[in-house]
Amino acid sequence: MLKDGKGYLLLETILALSILGIVTASTVPMLYTLYKERFTIKQNSEAIDLLHNSLNDYMLYSTLPDPIVKGTTATFTIRYLPNGGEPKICVSFNGKNSRKYERCGSVKK
Repeated sequence: MLKDGKGYLLLETILALSILGIVTASTVPMLYTLYKERFTIKQNSEAIDLLHNSLNDYMLYSTLPDPIVKGTTATFTIRYLPNGGEPKICVSFNGKNSRKYERCGSVKK
């Protein structure tokens, strides 16, 4: 036994570990939300690339894309909207964060 009383008590160690556990438990939901938002940014980037490629194909070859495209991060729905002289192509998807996104672009022929 320690005669001069120096060192940590068991109670102090348990208190420190419980505070560490509370702090860790409070940061886990925030980190999961951050993960979902970052994944949604990847999905958005893929949707913009798909929209760009669809617009280029329509402008150069007058071909319409498939209405449903399975991407690497999500399943995208493509809509063609004839809008007079400027047809519009829209790409929509459901993000990892449970929100619905839609990106649209038009082209003049």
